[in-house]
Amino acid sequence: MSDLEGDFGRDRFTRFWTSDQSVEDALNAAFGEPIESWTMRWAQDRLGYQEAGPSTDLLSVLLTLATLVACVGVATATATRRWA
Repeated sequence: MSDLEGDFGRDRFTRFWTSDQSVEDALNAAFGEPIESWTMRWAQDRLGYQEAGPSTDLLSVLLTLATLVACVGVATATATRRWA
């Protein structure tokens, strides 16, 4: 809430805070933008741009593969052979 007041000023925030309208309508009336737009801008300012999609971080893939190789290596090194 302090970010809303900081972005738009005390008067506009007071108009939003004391409104009898729904949150979405009050924010749009007081600040002139939909709540979705402000929330997206607020999140991107703090977290940076996040690319969404079906991709996986390359570092995560490499660390997972390294862990799998290490586990297979340990299992192979410590395994005993038993033939029936």
